[in-house]
Amino acid sequence: MVSARVAAAGISPLDRIRQAEAEANGRLAAARQLARSLEVEARAAAIIQQAHEAGRREGDKRRNEAVAAAEARASVILIQARSQAKRYSDSGRQRLASEAASAVRVVLGVEQADGL
Repeated sequence: MVSARVAAAGISPLDRIRQAEAEANGRLAAARQLARSLEVEARAAAIIQQAHEAGRREGDKRRNEAVAAAEARASVILIQARSQAKRYSDSGRQRLASEAASAVRVVLGVEQADGL
């Protein structure tokens, strides 16, 4: 009976085996190609992720360096401003003392002139 169906189909058992083997080889080749594609995509995704992380680290590093440099410049400016403010304050005090002494001399001089 099997041979009758085989004969009716016109395909020998050996040809059926070869056909099944060819189909299996085709599915295997397709699976390998899919695996290679997935591997390439996974590698690309990993490279992209590494690039993002490296970029983030580099950005953080540059931002931290810029903040540190800005803080250093601000510190120098603050020191200079305090120094200048102290000089102005000292100069103002000296001037005030000098003007007060002059005023006292003028007053005493006027009083001495009146007393003569």
